[in-house]
Amino acid sequence: MNFMMKKGVFPRIAAVLMILTLLSTCVISGTFAKYVTEGSTTATARVAKWGVTIAAQADDSTGNAFLKEYAADTEGTGLTMSVSADTAVVAPGTSGVLGTVGVSGTPEVAVMVTFGAPDSKQVLDLGDNWMVGADFYCPLIFTVGETKIDGSTYESAEELEEAVATAIVDKNTYFEAGKDLSTAEVAGGVTIAWEWPISVNDTNDTALGNAETPATITLNLSVTVEQVD
Repeated sequence: MNFMMKKGVFPRIAAVLMILTLLSTCVISGTFAKYVTEGSTTATARVAKWGVTIAAQADDSTGNAFLKEYAADTEGTGLTMSVSADTAVVAPGTSGVLGTVGVSGTPEVAVMVTFGAPDSKQVLDLGDNWMVGADFYCPLIFTVGETKIDGSTYESAEELEEAVATAIVDKNTYFEAGKDLSTAEVAGGVTIAWEWPISVNDTNDTALGNAETPATITLNLSVTVEQVD
């Protein structure tokens, strides 16, 4: 009888041990459980396109802003007035253009288009000899875009030079990224046209022409396209 009882106890003990083992396994596995969320991302980029080009030339028709020889202002005659054998000059009745400086391209960044003069130079440099007696006299008329600047109304070379430089700076323009610069306002370029009317002040014009040291004029024009933040 005791043996039969013992024989029945062992299976029960084994069953209890198995249940305890299962319960222990659940407790342990529950102890080490945790939340896990995974995510990932990736990104690829290329360098933004620049592609800006600048075209600059002295003048569309002649290649020079100042000439040795100018066509006479008489239609149909084919006459010229040859005013110098060795260097470009200006004289009453002459005119010219410094330009055109134009830009093109569609940069993928925002840009500032800036007009001015090359480093260490001035847009307009008149030297020191546009003088009649003790007074400054420059009969040239400059045109920058729609802006006309009459040199005969200025009292010093510095003031006239500054006026021309300011007119050029006014053409500076900011463009958003992706703007086709060839269709922008600056695409046609910025030019500086000059003219010496045939008769401004004959007495003063003649005095300039007879000066022992002739007056000189230099025009410089540059354009810079620069990325902005």
